[in-house]
Amino acid sequence: MAHVLREIGWHAATLEGGYRAYRREVLAKLDELPARFRYRVLCGATGSGKSRLLEALAARGAQVLDLERLACHRGSLLGQLPGEPQPSQKLFDSLVWNALKGFDPANPVHVEAESKKIGQLQVPAALLERMRAGACLRLEVPEPERVRFLIVEYKHFLIEPAALKEKLACLTPHYGRAVIDRWLAQADSGAWPELVTDLLHTHYDPSYLRATPKTICIMIAAGSFSSNGSTKPGSQAPPRSSPVPRSEAEEGRELEGRCFSSSFSTQRRPR
Repeated sequence: MAHVLREIGWHAATLEGGYRAYRREVLAKLDELPARFRYRVLCGATGSGKSRLLEALAARGAQVLDLERLACHRGSLLGQLPGEPQPSQKLFDSLVWNALKGFDPANPVHVEAESKKIGQLQVPAALLERMRAGACLRLEVPEPERVRFLIVEYKHFLIEPAALKEKLACLTPHYGRAVIDRWLAQADSGAWPELVTDLLHTHYDPSYLRATPKTICIMIAAGSFSSNGSTKPGSQAPPRSSPVPRSEAEEGRELEGRCFSSSFSTQRRPR
């Protein structure tokens, strides 16, 4: 087949050993490559702008592994992107491998904290283990700014509230009919700030606190998000301790601080 395609003008190539050999190579490299790098892991409650900070870091030349971008999912119950189905597990693995092999081990890799799964996709186990051993950088953003940011970020649910209500109904076994009915009523009335605040207090923040390791992180006090999507300059609190050498911690705070003080849009870039 490759010969025929080349004959008609296509630049066709063949994999030595076929696809199965390629797949074995990807899985083997995903077990090996993560250990070569140091990771700065962005932690923070829902709506703190972790993905935006990753984008700003990448724009300034930092090494960034954006797993949610590769997975086409924001990693929560409401994280499915409209009109963007997730890739297959095999394609996701290949995308992660391709990103990792392009990094320089001499420089840290910035990544957002993730659970074992992003939507329906499994994060490679060796990568997750290395991330959990990395330096934690925790973003602290005032709740009102988080609420405003999330309303912009999830505006597709404001346009189609029926899709949001369907997702919220899935939480009935966890919170009971009364809580779900309250959320559905808020959606029906268009009380979006109230609904988002309620979801943060009842669901997202408790889930984040349960999932966050009890470790001390380098704290980044983020600047507030304005209504047009820019940020006001933030400040960084000095860390009480860090799992990385002091010089690297200082370098990390300087870089992340510069990026958070820069203006960047809350509109998601095309994937």
